[in-house]
Amino acid sequence: MGGHLVHLLRSLNEELERGGAWAGVGIVIGLIVGYAVKPIWHASDVCVSTGIGRDVLGHCPNVLDGERVLFVIAAGVVFGIVAMVVRSLFTGTQADK
Repeated sequence: MGGHLVHLLRSLNEELERGGAWAGVGIVIGLIVGYAVKPIWHASDVCVSTGIGRDVLGHCPNVLDGERVLFVIAAGVVFGIVAMVVRSLFTGTQADK
């Protein structure tokens, strides 16, 4: 786990160095959205409500929720488009060369 955390922090530091303040804003927004949205992998609703499918220790298996995956992809597309618009507004176009 420690190696993954070090790699994540190093990657975030590189993004902040390259992107500056806008990258920092994007990281903070991503963190807030990430914690606000329900997880993509979660315990099966059927298992939680009825107990069917529990393992030997009594835990319900995690399942992938397609609706939540689509939400995350849609949010990524929307925020990506917003980022491209903001970037084009502040950097200008290269057409004048």
